[in-house]
Amino acid sequence: MVQETAPFRQPRMLWTLSLILFGIFAVAQFLLHRAVILRSVLQDIHDTPAWKASATNDGLVWITPKPDSPRHVGWEDNWMMDWKKRHYSREQRTYCNHSDHTPYDDNLLCEIPGYIPARLLEVPPSGGTYQQPLIPRVIFTTWIDRRLGRAMYTSLLTLLLHNPEYEFILFDDEDMERFFCENVGSSKHDWAIPIFSKIPAGAMRTDIWRLLIIQKYGGVYFDSDVSALGKLPIEWGDTAVSGVGCWSHLPGGTGGLLEHWAMAYMPQHPFVNEAVAVMKNNLEHPGYLMRQDTPESNAEDSVTMRLTGPAMYQWTLHKILSAAKCKKVDESYCNALWAPEKHCHDMNAFHSFFPLGLRLFRFVNLDNTITHQVFYPSGAFEKETTQFIAYYSYDDPNNKMTEAVTSFCDIDDFNARSAVRERHWAKKVEEND
Repeated sequence: MVQETAPFRQPRMLWTLSLILFGIFAVAQFLLHRAVILRSVLQDIHDTPAWKASATNDGLVWITPKPDSPRHVGWEDNWMMDWKKRHYSREQRTYCNHSDHTPYDDNLLCEIPGYIPARLLEVPPSGGTYQQPLIPRVIFTTWIDRRLGRAMYTSLLTLLLHNPEYEFILFDDEDMERFFCENVGSSKHDWAIPIFSKIPAGAMRTDIWRLLIIQKYGGVYFDSDVSALGKLPIEWGDTAVSGVGCWSHLPGGTGGLLEHWAMAYMPQHPFVNEAVAVMKNNLEHPGYLMRQDTPESNAEDSVTMRLTGPAMYQWTLHKILSAAKCKKVDESYCNALWAPEKHCHDMNAFHSFFPLGLRLFRFVNLDNTITHQVFYPSGAFEKETTQFIAYYSYDDPNNKMTEAVTSFCDIDDFNARSAVRERHWAKKVEEND
């Protein structure tokens, strides 16, 4: 075998070294390229709604990215936009935590923010840019406090989870009082002092607020113990949506009513306007309906329900149906509500209170898409409602209408009422220890 001399081995070594260096360079280029791709993929992931939803860590899924500030959708006035700004932060959370300072069961204290923007912005059926439907996509509800127990928290959360395209607004007692003092009619001299300040019962105040908030802004109202079973059946062109109940709160037992615990209307709906007028007249002249020896009291024993609640609401509806010459079937207006063209002889009168876009279901609870008091009569539900708000009893005989409080809207009175509520909270926490 002939051995290579040194001059022949040197070029081969250089060639081998070049191959090694080229290989190292190629691998480095490959790894750098992969790193650039990976970085791009990660950036794309960070930009997706799912990642942004998890990054907010607020207990909700944001399909449309969570905004940095409250959205101005179009149904709001300046007062409501200011309210949204005071009650929204991108860092806010929807949560339950264990706490030693809770009046509720299981040492749990839950909280839902006052304002939650829509987590899915819809595109209208005709395409183009987003705009509100006739019934704005906003859910209103109210409770004494936004510090909640697990039963009510769970109920309210179902409304959010099934309806991400809706804004969610939860008024507490102070929000409600400010709404009356600052934003209704001619402000405090129209409703707050002459009417609202005279009413100690929380349920009657809620009855008044729900009609006035829906009259002013439109949208959907739910009682705070309502749970969603599915997506709300409200379409783009609807002007009013309700289930039809065939029972009665009125003398004579004539059936036919619209839901009072779940309302969906466009702003300034004629029927809501009429109901507000009837309710205000009842509150300005309450004497007869507060008596307990009348046909009205025999049909409905709750003073609140007669003055401002379901009986008032049904009475207003029946007055309209009578004016529209609607026929009763088996002492009920249900058929007239389901098919007014067939059972009402004056459709002009009917449409003057119920314009086109009326959607009425044969089943209450918005065609069984919601349910009422799903946790009743559990101990948690009773503790969070009836027991917690003992001093807010729905129809306590002592809760008669009082004299108007002329200083009701003054800052000192606001602070005094807030202090009373905090003392009540502290007392309930102490009783639960």
